[in-house]
Amino acid sequence: MFRVRRRRKLVPPISYPYLKRKSKHQSRCITWINIALGALIPMMIGVGTIIIAIVNQNIEDKRRQQDQDLAYLTRLQDQQLADALYYQGVYKTYIEDISNILFKLNNSFIDIEKKMKYIRTKTLTALDELDWQHRSRLFLFLYETGLLSSSNTTNISLDLSGANFVNISISSTKRKKFHFNKLKLLSVDLTNASFIDCQFDQGADFSDSLMVDAKFTQSTFKCSKTYFVYTDPMGEIHIHFDRSNLERSDFTDTYLCDASFIGTNLASSTLSGITFQGWIKFQRTNLTEMELMTCLPCSKHKTHAPKQLRATIKSSFGVFKFIEQDGGYNQTQKFRDLKKSIRVHLTINLHIWCTKEEQKEKEEADDFMRKNEKAGYNIGRIALFCIRTGLGGLKFVETINLIDLCGGTVGNYRHSRYIYDRLRDVMAEEMKLKITEYLARMDPVLQHPVPFGITFDKVTLLKRSIQTTVLITFVDGVLTPIYLQSPLCKTELSGKELADK
Repeated sequence: MFRVRRRRKLVPPISYPYLKRKSKHQSRCITWINIALGALIPMMIGVGTIIIAIVNQNIEDKRRQQDQDLAYLTRLQDQQLADALYYQGVYKTYIEDISNILFKLNNSFIDIEKKMKYIRTKTLTALDELDWQHRSRLFLFLYETGLLSSSNTTNISLDLSGANFVNISISSTKRKKFHFNKLKLLSVDLTNASFIDCQFDQGADFSDSLMVDAKFTQSTFKCSKTYFVYTDPMGEIHIHFDRSNLERSDFTDTYLCDASFIGTNLASSTLSGITFQGWIKFQRTNLTEMELMTCLPCSKHKTHAPKQLRATIKSSFGVFKFIEQDGGYNQTQKFRDLKKSIRVHLTINLHIWCTKEEQKEKEEADDFMRKNEKAGYNIGRIALFCIRTGLGGLKFVETINLIDLCGGTVGNYRHSRYIYDRLRDVMAEEMKLKITEYLARMDPVLQHPVPFGITFDKVTLLKRSIQTTVLITFVDGVLTPIYLQSPLCKTELSGKELADK
């Protein structure tokens, strides 16, 4: 066997200077590490301090911003409250001043003309200082006092040219319907004004007025005469928008009759669902960029018309598109064709049939409302009669049937005796509540309940009248008997004898 012999590597001897240099280098590294570690702690403390300061500054800035926002909102609310009080003060002062001038006889005006000039000055000044809500109220006040009508009792109309009626809003509701008779508003500013579901009777004059973005949605401009058929002669024009600026105005679902638009700017206006009748006059009218105009009766009823009327009619029947027309030049051929098409449309049998159906629908709706209101009154009277006479639910139903047989209006709703019972219970609870509120009144000075008295003459039980000898009260769980020394009423005595005793 052979054995492998490995040679050992010989390491050269390390000299002492080399070891000394290495030791010195290591000690230098340790020194720098100690210095770095010593500097790192203050640096971390400094960085942490800076970060905390920045965070605190951000929190303080947010808090300051919140305080500023809260202060701004407070100032804004205070300003709004101050403005509201100011507007209310101006409006109240104006109403009191004008009311004293109109309704008090001992005023210092020599003639009516000077009085109207004074009212004009006060009105224009007040309108410039009020907001849109108080302007709307002031507008209604002027109309209700007859100052906006062209036929007032003084025969001298109020000149409101230049009046600021910007943003006023007059909207009818189910309980309040606004009717304006012979309204006269010449050369006024009605920018963004709204007349929603209003009715203008016996004419209206808006000539030379600024009415940009005005709204007459679902309003009705009545005719100067009654038109029975379309062959009737035209009436007189009594609705005037002459020379007014009605740019971007809205006449959606409006009924317009006997109206004049001479020199009117109707650019970009909306006439969807508008109904024209009578004499409509367009001369030098700007009708650029307008939307479609639809005949409302035809759009609602043309699909239900007889076949012989719909045989040659297109689906676009009753829809017209306005043609651009410059108000400063003569009418173009396209615009004249549009007016001719509208005139022809008014004479077509289908349009006449649709108009009659629309009239029938309105009459049926009005008749239904009248009958429903009358039926409600009758049912209420029957219920009150049964309650006062002590009748029950079956007698209530029998009375309704009797009224129905006699031709009275009671509606088609099934009024059973259970409805009568519920009505009687609700009425009793309401009476108890009212009596309790009356008896629980407090004297505002003494802060004690107000004393009250109870009066009754006799008690009827099982159809027999008896005299009352004792009265028992039950207050806060305590029974208190009160004995009566003498009967309250002696039926065997006459009225004179009762008065003597």
